[in-house]
Amino acid sequence: MNDYFDGQLRFDDIDNNCNYLFPIKIFKNIFSSISKSVRTIITMPFVLRRLTLAECCSWSAIMTFNIFFTDFVGQTIYMGDPNADEFSEERLRYDQGIRAGSYGLLFHCVVGALYAPLLKPLINRFGIHLTFSFGMFVFALSMLVMYVSRNIIIVNIMASLSGLGMASLTSIPYTLVMVYHANREIYFVDNHKIQTYGIGTILGILDSTYFASQILSSLIMGYIMLIFKSTLSYIVTSFVLAICSICFINRIVINRHQLNGLIRNGK
Repeated sequence: MNDYFDGQLRFDDIDNNCNYLFPIKIFKNIFSSISKSVRTIITMPFVLRRLTLAECCSWSAIMTFNIFFTDFVGQTIYMGDPNADEFSEERLRYDQGIRAGSYGLLFHCVVGALYAPLLKPLINRFGIHLTFSFGMFVFALSMLVMYVSRNIIIVNIMASLSGLGMASLTSIPYTLVMVYHANREIYFVDNHKIQTYGIGTILGILDSTYFASQILSSLIMGYIMLIFKSTLSYIVTSFVLAICSICFINRIVINRHQLNGLIRNGK
């Protein structure tokens, strides 16, 4: 009987230890997965680095606009104050601006959805560089017009047109990844290990820029607002990031001939 109770106590101790070590095991697995992902990103092939850099700048521009646009409309266009008393005129104007800005974001998505089916024929006609750059150029131009205009109708029209950049960004990079992966022995020649990865891993690397852009936008805009104390800084930041993205988009490798030329030139 004593042996039975001793054995039962040992099993209970093992269960308690397992319960205690289970969270540690989870965090260890999470850390291992994150470390592996970071190493994969750092050692990614040359063509993926260029594409990821262009996408990161593009997403940062668009996410800064998407996150802070309604606040910009409420404070700059409607001259409201989010810190005013609840039923004061300044607070009511701010709330009205938030609602008006929401329509701009709605049409931003609608225009992007309508433009997306046109991307394939545009790419066939004008090429990836020009089509992708055009989408982000329209986005940058929209930010510029928003900066100088105080008319809510014009601002929302520009917000709608900025959807062209969103449509390009959510379609073209994934098309390129499909091309890269289908010809990975050519495009991933500088990283033989990643040639063994499935396309899901490659898409995961690309998708990491989407989440990184949200983190970067949330972090940097707080400091930028602290320095400039104006919601116009949201629009200026989006514009600058969009211009940077256009520069990086034109450095994306789109075919093997371009890649061979860069390799010959040592770039």
